[in-house]
Amino acid sequence: MTAAYLFQNSTIGKTCAYFQGGDLVQNRPTNQQLRRAAGIGLGRLGVLEQLDDAKIREEIDTALNTTIQFGFATNHSLCHGALGNIELLLMAARLLNRAEDYEALERATALIVGSIEANGWISGAPLGVETPGLMTGLAGIGYELLRLAEPDQVPCVLLLAPPYSHSSG
Repeated sequence: MTAAYLFQNSTIGKTCAYFQGGDLVQNRPTNQQLRRAAGIGLGRLGVLEQLDDAKIREEIDTALNTTIQFGFATNHSLCHGALGNIELLLMAARLLNRAEDYEALERATALIVGSIEANGWISGAPLGVETPGLMTGLAGIGYELLRLAEPDQVPCVLLLAPPYSHSSG
């Protein structure tokens, strides 16, 4: 994990200038930079048990701030949409146990549900065409809505979490 983290850190400045150093480099990140911020944050949360230090936590906070500010006026897909971005907030709330993360999760959930009620499901396929797929389609939208409703029952597929085991006693 450490080698992968060091490699990714060596490329962040080249691939995601918006995220570099936690500073706002431009007024609004591109969609590609926004996806990277959420993915970087989720990845950092995924290794927090092994690599917990001030730098990791700063990167998590930068990813959270970027995603909260810009990550929910988009499609609903798990891959590069609002429901993929909300996974970062869900994991942060559960792992960091900070009131502000729970509040951000609640606000983002309300925004997404409101968008779905007003516009229907918007997939991540070109032109929002409905598709059944997990990452860009209806399966991913349904999956993440289930995860938001029952995070103790539905594992995080974006972190490749294994299924939860339930004792029968």
